[in-house]
Amino acid sequence: MSGEGGEPGADRPELFDVADVPFAERLADFYQPGVSPARLREHARLPDTPPDLLLRILDAPPVKARHIPILDLLRPAYRRLAGDDGT
Repeated sequence: MSGEGGEPGADRPELFDVADVPFAERLADFYQPGVSPARLREHARLPDTPPDLLLRILDAPPVKARHIPILDLLRPAYRRLAGDDGT
């Protein structure tokens, strides 16, 4: 469907039509990083936030499991995931 009645795809390059460079010619730059090492440095840490901050911010849903509010069940799990001992 090239538009001018020619062979389909005649106006486009082949999918695998790329220049092949022998590996021996690429040895000098093979181990060079694709990005600048300056971009790989550690960024400033975000301020520490409590692991259950989202549970504190949102309104408590009216959901209970065995008469226990769902937030009371989720809070310890959030703290365990963050490695917090619950203080």
